[in-house]
Amino acid sequence: MKRSLKQRLKSFGVWMLIVNLAFVGLPTLAMAGDFGTDAFISSEQSDGTVARQRAEALLAEPAVMQQMQAMGVDYDDVVERVAALSNEELMALDGQLDELPAGASVLGVIGVVFVVLLILELVGVTNIFTAV
Repeated sequence: MKRSLKQRLKSFGVWMLIVNLAFVGLPTLAMAGDFGTDAFISSEQSDGTVARQRAEALLAEPAVMQQMQAMGVDYDDVVERVAALSNEELMALDGQLDELPAGASVLGVIGVVFVVLLILELVGVTNIFTAV
């Protein structure tokens, strides 16, 4: 019993359709791990670390240090205050630094430092402006 080419192609097509439908019905495997509180906190801390490093690098610039000395603010006190900031406050500060135009003047940098010190004073973290 010899089958024609048309019949062979038809049966081959039917078998391919059966195999494809069988595999389409299988669920796909998705690999997902647990994302616990520890992992979330560590990712938040890493973001805060980057923002903290950027703020400390900005404060370490010679022009900023000179201006702080001219205003009577001790550099070590400012570094301690920045170290005391929470991650949310650091991220807000980092966002403000990103909004400054490139090549911003020293006055802009000093303004940002002043705003940070003012916020810290209003929150009650520092007592910088009581002597002024």
